[in-house]
Amino acid sequence: MPHSWTFPFAREVRRYHQVKLLDNEHGIPPHDNYWRELFDNISARYFHLHVGRPQSIERYKIWPNYTQNIRTGSRLFPVPPWEAHSSHSMSKPDRVFDDCFWTYEGGLIAFVSYDDMCILLLDLETSKTFPVPFDIVHRVIRRIRLQHRLLVIEWAEADAFHWLNSLDSVHRHFASSFDISAVSPSVGWDVTFRNEWKIMFLGHPLSDRDRFYSSHNETHYVLYTWQPNRSLYTADEDAPIESLFVWNISEPSDYKPSADPSSLHKPSSSCPFVVAKFNFRDLDFYSVRQRGAPKMIRLDINSETNVLDITECTGPGCEIDPINTSSYPSAQITSIPFLSHGPIWRRALKFPIPPYRGNTSMYNRPFLRGSYLWPATISEVIDEEAQVIFSLQTSILNHEDCKSAQHLQLKIQAPHSDNRYSVLEPRLLHEIAFKGFIQGDERIIIGENDMQELVILRFDR
Repeated sequence: MPHSWTFPFAREVRRYHQVKLLDNEHGIPPHDNYWRELFDNISARYFHLHVGRPQSIERYKIWPNYTQNIRTGSRLFPVPPWEAHSSHSMSKPDRVFDDCFWTYEGGLIAFVSYDDMCILLLDLETSKTFPVPFDIVHRVIRRIRLQHRLLVIEWAEADAFHWLNSLDSVHRHFASSFDISAVSPSVGWDVTFRNEWKIMFLGHPLSDRDRFYSSHNETHYVLYTWQPNRSLYTADEDAPIESLFVWNISEPSDYKPSADPSSLHKPSSSCPFVVAKFNFRDLDFYSVRQRGAPKMIRLDINSETNVLDITECTGPGCEIDPINTSSYPSAQITSIPFLSHGPIWRRALKFPIPPYRGNTSMYNRPFLRGSYLWPATISEVIDEEAQVIFSLQTSILNHEDCKSAQHLQLKIQAPHSDNRYSVLEPRLLHEIAFKGFIQGDERIIIGENDMQELVILRFDR
């Protein structure tokens, strides 16, 4: 068994440490084929990480945005990204990527399947799929997100509820949540409806000017809305309408407000329910109102401390120089209590965070490596336990046109690489870089190509 210690951070080795099977390595038979095969598999994976070449590729057809009906009256209409963001010089992003309708967590992917015309859950260990019991007929899906083994689908009714003006129609918006729980290795996963709630009291237009951003954990859901001021009686064009709400979503409920427009059958005590509201004046008071120059880059909620964390990033106001730290952006986190009154906590981030290049940038985290060329990073995957890092980067650090895949590269850093990184083979980059968003762990990289395919580059098999 001595050779297996060459890869002490590999997930298989970590698992055996957890169950104490490796406490006595001399107790392992020297001619045990299982351990030989295990070592061969791990070493093959790390070899392919080192050369930037996956062992295999899997593809799943996903539904394109906007254009086609999945089923009667159903389509995908992603929340539009901000066109300007303060994390860039002159608030002008070098490029903005479209949003994704797939989400990943801990070996599971949820995506809108083109072939099955529904939302599927894919287990990457077994390659088995499980349908999500969500009826997409006459519904417009805005976003899906899997976190804490809870899948949240944000959606709108296909038919307008009313019209604001001759151009903008208002659609009622809802969120539906589903618990993801393991059953057994032979059966797989159970996807169970937990609850549904209306996420905006007055609805929301399906337009390229109205935006909302959210996050959730196993017990709470937070929603921030940003809409242009359509009033004819104000000259303050730089004052969009902003609000923030927090729901308790911890308890299951069969009640669906989408099926009860008049709320006549709403239970007297039902979950989910709103536990905190912040209007634009409240956000202004806490100095997190975005106005016409958004700088929000992350939105998180902590149910243990009952605190909202709003991360903001402001660019240097000049052309970025990766070598000169004085040109780094100013990033800070503001923590706001949402279940009680109390002081806020605002502190500066010690390390920079990648600039905004679309809504998927809201999933990026601050760098923990001080010498990193942060402005080049578009999306990053960090498998902390395995100490494996995938970083999708651009070589363009100004406002030149960088919309072609040849300006991008994916760097791979793994243990035993002499602190050097490898690069994914250029011929494979277009398979995962089209949406500027990657996910995965030490075994896989997940991305999307321009053929509306969810692509999984597998280094493990």
